[in-house]
Amino acid sequence: MKNGKIELARFAMCMAVLLYNLNLEYFDGGFYFGDSFTFFSHGRSGVEFFYIISGFLMAKSVSKRRNDGVPVGKSSVQFLWGKFKRLFPPHIIAVIITAVYIIFKYTNVYEALLARFSSIFFLQKTGVSTLAFVGVEWYVSSMLIAMAIIYPLLKANYDVTARAIAPIGSLLIMGYLIQHYEALPNSSLMDGFTFNGNLRAVGVMLLGVCTYEASQLIRKHNLMKRLKPEMLLVELIGYLGFGYYIMSSLDSFYDAIAALFCAAAVAVTFARDDLRFYNNKLFYFLGEISFPIYLVQNIVRKFVKEDIGDMRAYKKILICMALCIAVGIIAYYLGKLFEKLSKAYFKKRLESK
Repeated sequence: MKNGKIELARFAMCMAVLLYNLNLEYFDGGFYFGDSFTFFSHGRSGVEFFYIISGFLMAKSVSKRRNDGVPVGKSSVQFLWGKFKRLFPPHIIAVIITAVYIIFKYTNVYEALLARFSSIFFLQKTGVSTLAFVGVEWYVSSMLIAMAIIYPLLKANYDVTARAIAPIGSLLIMGYLIQHYEALPNSSLMDGFTFNGNLRAVGVMLLGVCTYEASQLIRKHNLMKRLKPEMLLVELIGYLGFGYYIMSSLDSFYDAIAALFCAAAVAVTFARDDLRFYNNKLFYFLGEISFPIYLVQNIVRKFVKEDIGDMRAYKKILICMALCIAVGIIAYYLGKLFEKLSKAYFKKRLESK
């Protein structure tokens, strides 16, 4: 069963990333409210939330099947293939929309399409080709790379990886990135043999693994009943601290600390059984459409900025938000249709043989 509060937070973080990018486009990241608050100047930290959730769910999946007898390699391939199949339908719709835009707007169409070809299979952060049809999808490519590293370690030895390697590995990687870049960096620079965004993904997803273990400890010791006020306070402070950072004028040097606040809140939320208010179809739906909305934001932002006439920035921002949600919902349902048709096609092909 899905966690409605997490699904609602997933949608909120998707919008935070969108508003962060809009702040960069229209205000060069410099929209301030007084001395302490900004217009989502740290909204990109929404990616940390996505990584923490992905690491959490990956650890949960491995924990359930660690003694199933399936070899590490086979289990890893099955997990990654399952993740790929879930991500691909809305992804391919966003790719098609972007490809159509390129065909009508670019002069060097064939070169532009070919340079982005590897991103169809989420390979842009391997370095094979750095261009992508959906630029903000770099985090998905980095996430899959991180999963391909962490999942086999968890499956081979869950106890050592989740309870020893993950805590220190997460802190060391995030600490290195903060000291080296003064932030948890974007994905554009090579750091040794790979992109720094891949290191960011590994570090924060290891934190997600720790978050799962913390959530299990809360359940095991029944802390939600024995220390309910304290646990709810941890959750509240975690979300408020993370939300404040997203809107604050603090330096990006605090990216990792903000991620720790987020992880603490998420651990408590997943440990709770009293979320009936949040567990409803609306919040589930908002969670489901958050990924398609995230995917279409680049092309929508580009369209609004370049193809809509002159108007005040705040109007373009409101139009962009509304269009992102509308196009994201359309992409969601088209992705569902693509998934249904592709399953029917391959089923028919297999039966014919």
